[in-house]
Amino acid sequence: MNVTGLMIGDVEKFKAAVLTKDEICEACDLLICVILIKTGTRPGVLENTQLQHYKTLCWDLVNADPVMLIPEDKPSVDGPAMLALDGELVGLLATCVEHIHPQFLSLGDDYPFLPTSGKRFNNGTINRRLQEM
Repeated sequence: MNVTGLMIGDVEKFKAAVLTKDEICEACDLLICVILIKTGTRPGVLENTQLQHYKTLCWDLVNADPVMLIPEDKPSVDGPAMLALDGELVGLLATCVEHIHPQFLSLGDDYPFLPTSGKRFNNGTINRRLQEM
């Protein structure tokens, strides 16, 4: 499967596909970009996002939107970083967590956003990845 020029609508195709490492990383890169654009969050929040944060989504009582709480984020002196999601982002994250991430070689890694090395991003390095995109 060639993922070059990947579009959001293409993510559904990944549910039944076996992907290469590069395709997995490109799909996750797309998700990183979409989340950053739609939520306006800092990239470091995604660098510290773990699968457990997705699995324990909270709900905003005012807007009824799902929210991921990221306590490991750097400025956590103010409490955990809150990543507000919408239905589309929840669906894309579900595809990433349930279908794409399990195909990666390092299944023991608890981070959904991984570089091609298969290990989590070092602190401050996800920004460099975004420049490549």
